[in-house]
Amino acid sequence: LESYLRALGQQLYQGQPVSIRYFQEQEDAGQDFSAAAQPEGNEDTADRLELRYQIEEQLMDAIARGDVADAERCQASGVFDSLDRRFPNPVRDQKNYMIILNTLCRKAAQRGGVHPVYLDELSRKMALEIENITSGGRGATFSKEMVRKYCLLVQSRATSGYTPVIQKAVIHIIANLSDPSLSLQEIAQQLNINKSYLATLFKKETGATLTSYVNARRIDQAIFLLNTQDLPVQDIAAAVGLPDTTWFIRVFKREKGMTPAQYRKMIRTI
Repeated sequence: LESYLRALGQQLYQGQPVSIRYFQEQEDAGQDFSAAAQPEGNEDTADRLELRYQIEEQLMDAIARGDVADAERCQASGVFDSLDRRFPNPVRDQKNYMIILNTLCRKAAQRGGVHPVYLDELSRKMALEIENITSGGRGATFSKEMVRKYCLLVQSRATSGYTPVIQKAVIHIIANLSDPSLSLQEIAQQLNINKSYLATLFKKETGATLTSYVNARRIDQAIFLLNTQDLPVQDIAAAVGLPDTTWFIRVFKREKGMTPAQYRKMIRTI
């Protein structure tokens, strides 16, 4: 092994003489690692930690119910304002807290019956927005927005009250938004049920026709892309399953009251 190492060293350092040194591992004499398991602080610190975990649980319960008012009450309790600083950069420290909050909100919304396809979509959007935060003031307001959005997601996307057929239909829609062939006929074939029955049941349980629901989800995804990407409008149209740009602009304006270009201009001036 020594001969091999010397030959390798000479090859790396172009024939210059090399030497091998040995270092003896030193034991950590007298160091007691059992102290790491002991929490620092006094009884008051323990009480504050216990209260914080209680409020976190209450916050998750409120999100799982889609209760915006109760979730905001938990956030306004002030227990989250006393979190210890773990990084010298306050913005980075706040971002790390919001990453944790994003995870808590996602798990709470899952508890409330929101399918993972919706959770992954919102969680990804929140993670991108967190990384784009550059000031502590924005971080403080964004955490409130995040909790509110997860509550609204539970209110609008919880599938726990849907029949298995509609749950499968919704999941298929979200997973295949970019497919231009996504339609009532195609979904009915995938689920192996009659399309008239699917249309009637979908309207009964969701309150919207399947076509309008698909278009609304496509426009939601287009808005996300307009906020996070610099793609041309025609590329965004193709990415959300509406490759006919003229039709995409028409659907977008019908849903949002403005064209994609007007929307992009608006968000860039905010």
